[in-house]
Amino acid sequence: MENLDAESIATLIKGGVTTLSVALGSKPAAMLIEKVSSALGWYTEPKQIVRKARAEAAATLIKAEADQEVKSLEQRVAIRVANEELKHQRNMESIVIAALPNISEDAMPGEIDDDWLNRFFDKCRLVSNEEVQYLWSHILSGEANQPGTFSPRTIQMLSVLTKEEALAFRRICSFVWTDEDRKPVLILRKDVLEAYEIYNVQSTDLYQCQEAGLVVLNHLDETLLHGENVSFSYFGRQFNMATLIEDDEYSAQVDNIPVGFVKLTLEGRELARICTGEPNWDYMHNTVKSWAKVGIIVSE
Repeated sequence: MENLDAESIATLIKGGVTTLSVALGSKPAAMLIEKVSSALGWYTEPKQIVRKARAEAAATLIKAEADQEVKSLEQRVAIRVANEELKHQRNMESIVIAALPNISEDAMPGEIDDDWLNRFFDKCRLVSNEEVQYLWSHILSGEANQPGTFSPRTIQMLSVLTKEEALAFRRICSFVWTDEDRKPVLILRKDVLEAYEIYNVQSTDLYQCQEAGLVVLNHLDETLLHGENVSFSYFGRQFNMATLIEDDEYSAQVDNIPVGFVKLTLEGRELARICTGEPNWDYMHNTVKSWAKVGIIVSE
């Protein structure tokens, strides 16, 4: 798939899913192409598009020939619309192609809701920044892998996310853990922000992400979690928690696990699944030590 581009995909589509599967090295990826082809116009012969465009342009010019001012205006409109559509097409194709390597072998792209897909392309076609396109491509592949993973609200929020907000959220995702249900949990204490030079995160990142609707700040109270058989994973390293109840006896019921004063919103949790930051192992060790200080037994 290294040299794959939109033109080669449009050509391969004529051979059907089998031909696409061989070229892409993945049947689920080929099925995703099938699913999105009508939205991207990959089913339409390029020559037919050109002929149709030329015919429509000629008709427009003939119609406006009697009025030079109208002719000039319609030409300008046609040029502007054509340039906009070309840009939108490139954006959508770039996102789809970037999503293909992340399609799993058990993906179900055929089950993606058509309304969801229409909303997805309606929003992502306006995105040309590579940093934000990265998020869109992972949302498409994530939805193909497990339809229903990403809500329409997350698509709407991502459509107005700026490059700066995306970068800030990626930095914050260095402090995202995964609980036993594989849900992202942001564990960010005040002492981490106070040592921002070490941990590469600042309060301005949090405020940006709060404005974007990705996190909720609560400076007054630290969030305390509890549950039975609690475990957290940090970039592949899993930690199980317990409480000492008697000499050398442990309880699986754990109370008052401090995780900081920042919570991910629904949209933040969904984006955190695909927006991975860089691991900070000093931060991880210090977090585990902070749990031990409040009486929680942590084992890796």
